[in-house]
Amino acid sequence: MFFGFKQTYYEAVIFMGHKKVLKEMLYSEFEAVLDGVVGEPEFQNQTCHAVYLKIDMRLNILGAVFFLIDFDTDGNPDRRWNLPLAQLVDTAPMSASLNGKSIGITCRSQCQIPWHQDLLWEPDLSKDSITLKTLAASIKSNRLGLLIDSGNRGRIADGSAADDQDSAQSAVGSDYRKIIDETARCDRENQRLVASIAEHELIVASLKTSHEQASESLREQFAREKEAMLVNYCEAENTYQAVDEKNRHLQDEIKSMRKALEQQRADFEAQLSASVNQQGVDYSALRKQYRTEFQRKLIEQTGDLKNRLEMREIEAQYREDQIKSLKQQLSEVSALSDNSPAHGTSSGQGDREDSVLELEALGMNFVLTLPAVRPLSIPAVDLAVFRAQPIEYVAERLGLEPATYKSWLRYARNPICSELIAEGRGCGCRLEVVRPKEFIPELSNKCSEHQMSIGQKLRAS
Repeated sequence: MFFGFKQTYYEAVIFMGHKKVLKEMLYSEFEAVLDGVVGEPEFQNQTCHAVYLKIDMRLNILGAVFFLIDFDTDGNPDRRWNLPLAQLVDTAPMSASLNGKSIGITCRSQCQIPWHQDLLWEPDLSKDSITLKTLAASIKSNRLGLLIDSGNRGRIADGSAADDQDSAQSAVGSDYRKIIDETARCDRENQRLVASIAEHELIVASLKTSHEQASESLREQFAREKEAMLVNYCEAENTYQAVDEKNRHLQDEIKSMRKALEQQRADFEAQLSASVNQQGVDYSALRKQYRTEFQRKLIEQTGDLKNRLEMREIEAQYREDQIKSLKQQLSEVSALSDNSPAHGTSSGQGDREDSVLELEALGMNFVLTLPAVRPLSIPAVDLAVFRAQPIEYVAERLGLEPATYKSWLRYARNPICSELIAEGRGCGCRLEVVRPKEFIPELSNKCSEHQMSIGQKLRAS
């Protein structure tokens, strides 16, 4: 207490975390923290939720400001932080009730100075909340060592005033006392109603802020999911266009080769015809021999392009299915985002599983196509087994070991001679695809020349 000045209230700062008190300090201590005189290592690199309290001499809370403050890695507060706490608590509306008394509250949803809202936080001040009760209990425990005014002189003065009032009332009669009592009761009721209205307005503002934050979070989540869907869709679309362009180039190349072969055949037939005219050669026999040789060369030269074209068509069909699936998922996410942002997205996988179950009920079968093999029918009841272990399932249906079937499948997808020649380079000669049961590992995937070489090595050994 200073000379000629009697202190009428205290100021304190409380740091909160998970609905409990982390630390208490007097406002003078908090000012020392702001000035960099002392640090707070336990709050380093954190954004703390704190409460500035104005307290009377009997440790009753008069007002509260719920504010945020950042600490760096050394536990020092942000030097740019500047919040007029005393002004905010003095201008705070009496919007909450604590122990039957109205107190002033300043928070994010209730701030008389709008440009300070970003430095405030929103406490839970609903009817069942214990936030204010926790603060009051912490102050009543008086861990800060505050001096408490016993209020005896006030009671003596109040007693004297009461005696004077009783004497006055006795003088004027019982009617005057009734009017005074009724007026006091009305005033108390009005104060209670005003405090109740302010408290409910604060609760509504707090709930509104929480709802807006939840809605904003959902909107951001849906925006991220939609953006990811769009990226996947664009990638699949680009891949599909690249595959389609490759297919067109391959088809043009096949057409050019066919034209070249036709021209070669015409030239060769013209040469044969001239040879018959000059030397009397059997033209019909030569023509038959040439056509046989021509067909063999045509098959060899176009086989590679045909297989490559088939693989590109399969890739294009796969990409087209992916694009359709992505489009459907994108439309579902967009519809959910436009219609009901507060609800979660539904799973398209469940719908597809239901469709498979409906196909099973109808007795539908699925067909697997493989090179050099008749289409393999897969009953709907075996679809789950096939999806879980496709290699083992198909190998069992074909009567092969899984390893043998896996080797055949690798060879059938790219039927070229795998024998290594000079400098680690493969032979690359095109092969005819044999049926799985005729496939011999490490032999059928070799050309005839290298098969003979392998046979000679085995006989020599």
